[in-house]
Order: sequence, then structure tokens, then C-alpha cells
Amino acid sequence: MKQRKRVARAPVAQRSAEPGEIPLAVPEHGAATFKLSASAPNAVQRAPAPQTGTSPAAPTAEELAALKTKMQAELALKVASIGRMQFKSNWQTRRNTITTLAGKKANLPESFQFLLEPATKDELAKLSVADRESIAAALENTLITNLTGLSGADLDTEFNALPAGIRGNIEGGRNGYVGIRKPLFATFGDLAGMKAYYADMKSADFPSAGSSAKGRYTQVHKNLKDRLDKAITLMKSKKTGDKTWFEIMEANVKGVGGFNIRENRNNVDKLSDHSFGWAIDIDAPQNPNFGSIDEQMVSAVSGIDIDKGTSVENIRKGGNADALLPDIEKLKAGSEQFKTAFSDDAHFKAEFLKQLSAAGITLDDAAYTAYTTLITQNKKSSGLHEYLKKQYLAQHFDKESKEFDTKVGPLATLLINSYDAATVKKEKAAVIETALKTELSIVGLSPGKPDMKALTTLLSGKAKDKNSKVEELLKKMFFTKNTAGFNPGTVASITHRMYLTNQAVSGNHSTIKAQTEATHSSIAVHGYLNLPGELIAALTGQDGGDLDWLGATGGTKDYMHFQLKSGQRPPLVKAAPTPATAPATAPATASTPLIQEKSLQPDTADRQEQEADQMAEQISTQLPFKVSADPGPVQRKR
Repeated sequence: MKQRKRVARAPVAQRSAEPGEIPLAVPEHGAATFKLSASAPNAVQRAPAPQTGTSPAAPTAEELAALKTKMQAELALKVASIGRMQFKSNWQTRRNTITTLAGKKANLPESFQFLLEPATKDELAKLSVADRESIAAALENTLITNLTGLSGADLDTEFNALPAGIRGNIEGGRNGYVGIRKPLFATFGDLAGMKAYYADMKSADFPSAGSSAKGRYTQVHKNLKDRLDKAITLMKSKKTGDKTWFEIMEANVKGVGGFNIRENRNNVDKLSDHSFGWAIDIDAPQNPNFGSIDEQMVSAVSGIDIDKGTSVENIRKGGNADALLPDIEKLKAGSEQFKTAFSDDAHFKAEFLKQLSAAGITLDDAAYTAYTTLITQNKKSSGLHEYLKKQYLAQHFDKESKEFDTKVGPLATLLINSYDAATVKKEKAAVIETALKTELSIVGLSPGKPDMKALTTLLSGKAKDKNSKVEELLKKMFFTKNTAGFNPGTVASITHRMYLTNQAVSGNHSTIKAQTEATHSSIAVHGYLNLPGELIAALTGQDGGDLDWLGATGGTKDYMHFQLKSGQRPPLVKAAPTPATAPATAPATASTPLIQEKSLQPDTADRQEQEADQMAEQISTQLPFKVSADPGPVQRKR
């Protein structure tokens, strides 16, 4: 039998199997790929033949190395803007995003949302996870060096050398340590100084060891512990109704915070009093810090001046608990009144109109709608001034306004004719001005130099609509004269903030939580002072704890916060002087920080702070790039 001649076939192009495909070896036909049918899972279908053309070549090792260097340089520019507090609060989120490329843009600071933009994300995605982690680690190390003068490894060595009782109470852990390292060493000098001071920390046992309040075992300095014990003794001896003050406190206090080594919330270049065990915070969210609150608006709506009112001044002066309690209760009543004003739209409108009425302006429903619409159209309250002036003028000088409207046209013509005649006669400027002022006095106007200059400029010009422009200026003079005793700025600011706050809370009360750092919305729903008055009186009264309460301080209010007075505070332990700096590469020890800074007490003179800043600046000039200083208004201790 004659054999058939085999014909050579060209090999089939091979490719890798796609998900769901099965690679098969087929005799005489080379490798092929098949995939399961969705409609018939057990049926095998031939996969489409590979398309002609070639796919983009994978980046070479050299290209990837160049891309890694490029991305690291670009990200370094963004990292350069991160300050100590930003490092503490959200550097870890940024680092994770660089490594994983996961998450939502909304969860990132605005300056770092570019990481999840397609252009940046696609470039980073070309790198391996290990390469991205390497970039993030290098950026962190550079950033730590820029913020502290230490390498990341040296910082970890120093942090781990801290006693557990100190390390465990640093807010934010190791990243938080970066934030407060400078003021911490500036205060204590070195680890030996820290250890000596913190040996005197005690359990607060406040409200009591048997209380259900969270944080009752928080650590405080023994001096504060003694003050708290005196307040408890006083509360057990006094009653309101059939309950002791102590029972009232036990029933109401839910949480206490004390020892917490962190920055001052209102001045991040200093340590908080909580860092030294000098202060406690009680039920913080319900008795918040007023860092960014409009206290003028709060005072107006509360019906009591929370900053300079009589009650606040009396509390600041001090006295026994019984004497302080009535003024404390007035502040609490103000908080309740403030909360009631935003409890529903009817209460809000009544309070809103009341604030306008106090300024001499009454609005009917139509005017109320017009004014609140104007508020929504103006981001700043200054945009409301002219409207309020017109309302005030109409309501208080309506007769005078109507009479002026009948005279303004003829007066404008008279002024123009008089000026033209005087210039033809070549009268001196002083003579012309005197004549004009005499004619203006006919309608009770006595303009100052700016208005007279504007008037003579108009009169000397050649504008076709000169009459109407002169009339407009005369109306402005009349308007200014008759609203001189009215201050639109205050009522505009108060009502503007009120309305925007009510817009935020209306219908949303159940979703708005109390906040430790107050927002206008949170205090509108929850009030701002919810501690028992008896507790505040016992802690601040001279026959009790005799502590400072920052709810009655000048400046920013902090209703949760009680602290030792300056004369009650222990001296801070400082070590012997040491060199200003040590090389960043020097090994760390358990007792010596890698960078020694000058010792200074909190709240020392500006000169000493400037010296510390100069030292930091000298360090930063030797670093790859600079980081902008943290913002933080200097207000008062917290």
C-alpha cells in the first residue's frame, strides 16, 4: 500500500492561557488554548486565534529603575509639605496608599489625592509592590530626618528606649513621637529627666475607683491627685436636694482623660498640660474645646457673654464652691438656650428675628426670605452690610428719606450750576468748596474731605450723565449720615453664622455627634456645657480642688478641661546641660537622645523659643529638602 506523503505545517502561534482557559497539547498541531462555555460548562470551545501584531514589550529592568527614581523624586516634593502634626495624624494613610494604590481619594488629604489620579496611579502600578514599599520607606526616612534630625532607624531606637509608661502614653505612638519630640526634649533635656519626673505619676481614681466612668484610672501627677481627692471630699459633704454632689457626679460623668503626652491643641510647638499629668478632661465630646467657634455668635444666642460676662469674671476671680455655683449654673443655662435655638426651624426663626430686632431691624416674612436668601448667596457676612443699612434706614428714617428723595434732583442741578458759574469767574477752590457746603447744608449734609473730593471731581468732569452721578453720590452721603450709629458688621456676622449653622443641622439632629473639637453643628445639637454644676464648683472652689477651669478662661474656651494652677505645679526635672546636637548617625542609647536640645520650661520667654527654632533651622539646612513649619495659633495652654 502506497504511503501518503506528510506535508509539513507551519507551527501555530502560542500564547499564554487566559483566565478560564485550559492549555492543551494537540498532536501535530502544537499547543492550543480552549475555554469552557458559560452556557454549557462541560463543553469546550476553541479560543479565538491570537490577533496579529505584537503587544507592548514589558519594561526593562533599567526602565523600571528609572521610573522608580522618577516617582520617588516627584513624591518627595509632595512629602516636603508635611509637618510634624500631619506626620502624626495621616502619614500612615499616605504611605499605605503609595504601597497598595487602594482607597478612596476622599480619605486622603487634598494635597495627596493625586496618588489615585489615573496618570500617577498607572505609573506607580508599573512598579512592583516591593518597589513601591521601598519608595514609601525612603520617603518616610527622609521626612523623619527633616522633622527630627534623626534617621528612621535611629528614631525607632530612641523611641524604644523610652520607659513603657512613657512610650505607651504618647498619643499616636511612634508617629506621634515625631510630632512632640522637639518640645519633649526641650522640656526634660534627656531620658533621665523624663524618668525622674514621671516617677511621680499616680492613678487618678476619679470620679472614684468604683465608678463606671471610662478612664477613671488615668495617670495624673501626684499634685493633681491630691487636688482631685480634696474635691471629692467636698462633694461628699454637700447636697443638692436629697443627693450629695458626689452622687450627682457619679451618676453623670461618663469618661475622664488625664495623662496623654501630646502637643497643645492650640499651640503645637508646646506640650499639653496633659503631658505632665497636670490636667484632666471630663466628658470631652459633650463639653468641647472651642478652637474654631464663633464665640460672639454663641454669646448672642446663649444670652450670656461667655468670654467677658459677669458670671465668667466671677468664676475667674475664684471663691468657695457655694459662691461659684450660681454663676456656673448661668453658663449651663446659656448652653441650654443655645441648643434650644437650633432645636427646630420655628425656634431658630424666632431667635434669628430676635437678634435682628436687638439691632433695630424688624423683618416680615417676605423680608426674612429675602435676607436669608442673601445669606446663602454670600460666603462672607460683609456682603450683608448694605442690605442691613437700607433696612435700618427705611425703618428709622423713612420720613427723612422720602423728603430727601424730593430734594436730591434739584440739589444736584443747583450744585452743577453753582460750580460751573464759579469756575467761569475763576473763583478759588476754597471759595467754591465753601459755597458747595452751604448748599449741601440745605438738606442737612455736612460731608467730610473724601466726599467733598469725590463731589468736586464729579462736578469738574464732562460726563453726559453728570446729574445722575451727582444724585447717586448725594444719596450715599445721606445714607452714611443716617446709619452712622448703626453697626451692621456685628448683626451681619451673628445672623450669617446662625443661618448657616441651622442649615447644617435642620433635619439632621440624629446624625450629628458631639465632638471633642467643637463644630457649630455639634454644639447646636448637643450644647457646649453639660457637666454638673456641682462638679465644676467642687473642682474650682477654693475649699475644694482649687483648679483652673478653661471653660471660664480668657480666649479659647475648653469646657472639659481642669488643670493645676501655676503655683500648684511641680518643677520639671531637667538633666545636666548636653551638647546641642549629636550626629544623626550616632548610635542611640537608653539614656541619651540622638539630638539633645536646650532645656526650657513650657511657656518660657520668646527668646528661648527663637533659639530652639534657630537650632532646628540649622539642622534643616543640612537636609535634602525643607518642610514647612506647622501652623498653630498661640492662644493658651491645653
